[in-house]
Amino acid sequence: AAPSIFDAAEGGAAPSVATRPRACSMPGRHGGAVPGWEHRVQCSRVRDHFIFSVESTGILPPEELFCEAAKVLMQKAADLAQLLKDAVLGQGGGADE
Repeated sequence: AAPSIFDAAEGGAAPSVATRPRACSMPGRHGGAVPGWEHRVQCSRVRDHFIFSVESTGILPPEELFCEAAKVLMQKAADLAQLLKDAVLGQGGGADE
């Protein structure tokens, strides 16, 4: 049997919450799994919610590796934002100048 991904809401009035979404192997199909439940079950995503894992070879612990990677990503985003700002203002400053 597939593991349950939902915790039932108390009293049945509030919607149940998917507390174990990674256990779901059929996203978007829960409402259609039981005839007549299409209007009772709504599967949706949280746009800014991401689940991922970080693996390390052992030189850095995963927590530190993630923080360093986030710093690099933020610097690259800042560099891109500056390039776009310069391009919009017509200041150039690109790699071919």
